[in-house]
Amino acid sequence: MSSRATVLAAVLVTTALALGALLGATIAGDNADPRPNDAVLAQATEKAARLEAERNRLRQERNQLEARLAAGNGPQACPDEFVSTGTLLPLYSVDYPCAWHVLFDPTAPVTAEDRPGLRAEVLLVSGLPISLAPGGGPAGDLELVDWTDDPNDDQDALPPLTEWLDEERARFTTLQSDDQFEAGDGLTVHRLVGVQEIFDEPSTVHVLLWRYDDAIGGTRHIARAFALEPSARAATALERLARSFRARQP
Repeated sequence: MSSRATVLAAVLVTTALALGALLGATIAGDNADPRPNDAVLAQATEKAARLEAERNRLRQERNQLEARLAAGNGPQACPDEFVSTGTLLPLYSVDYPCAWHVLFDPTAPVTAEDRPGLRAEVLLVSGLPISLAPGGGPAGDLELVDWTDDPNDDQDALPPLTEWLDEERARFTTLQSDDQFEAGDGLTVHRLVGVQEIFDEPSTVHVLLWRYDDAIGGTRHIARAFALEPSARAATALERLARSFRARQP
């Protein structure tokens, strides 16, 4: 065989081997097992189960919310109609309508001619924002004034509750009701409802009065809760305030 024929034969053999190798690799690739191993399959299955459970939970919450909205019972800002001041006030706690505004003023101005020898702390409760600007009418829907002896005065100026009640009754031009009820801590609350001249205008006034002892400072107090021309909601809130009154304990 000539040298030319020998070279041609070698080339053909090399090409055939290369084609065979390529064909074998292709066949091997086509026949490889495409399935993942058991660990990967288990992880994927667990993840899919978690996603399905979360989807079902969200779907259930959506269905419940849609049912509540359809029934007119959507999510409420206030879960309860009334809430308590808790430990926010120094000497007592009371209930007031949820979402109403509350302002506590421990340094309320009291002129000597009004109540000489006494000091007062004022709690204001209102369905609207509270303003202390002068000339704006009542600062809130409800007013609770806590009276006690002025610690800077040596005299015992706090009058008996019966005397205070007589003064309150005298302010009414028409006293429509005068009764009492039992409130928290066994307190007796006196309730006066009628008409008074306020700013030269006849106005409906609700006054609640009770006496309590300060267990922290050991002093006597008279509490006066007041509402001017109250709405039905405010009148209910005023009575709830008195009924829920609790003196703080040391």
